[in-house]
Amino acid sequence: DRAAQDGTGALPLGCPSVIPSRYALAVRRRIEGAKDGHGNSVQQWGDPIAWMVRQVDPGASVRPFEQGRDLSMVLFTVHSDAGPNVPTEFDLVVVDGVEYAVQGRPSDWTRGPFPNPAAGVVTFLKAVSG
Repeated sequence: DRAAQDGTGALPLGCPSVIPSRYALAVRRRIEGAKDGHGNSVQQWGDPIAWMVRQVDPGASVRPFEQGRDLSMVLFTVHSDAGPNVPTEFDLVVVDGVEYAVQGRPSDWTRGPFPNPAAGVVTFLKAVSG
């Protein structure tokens, strides 16, 4: 461990994070080209796969006013390591049994002029009801 050897506190190369991934969410990948019984294109998602994350920020609850409608939105911010199970903007994520849509492409902070594998990925989730 380089940090222990030189006393700088720097992360050793190849170390994804000092923050453990303690929470497991589920990602349901969108199936491209799915068809219904009549051959029409439909949106369909596969079976859940585990996605280990470091942190789930508390869900913000938004209730915008629209006359004649009881609209409610719940928004989550999820922090994780980069990896193969990070969802795309087309996938669904299951948090506490509720499916959330991924809002936009997850932000991958591991790239840049000075790549930092410990930086991770930030993913925004949203569920709307009403």
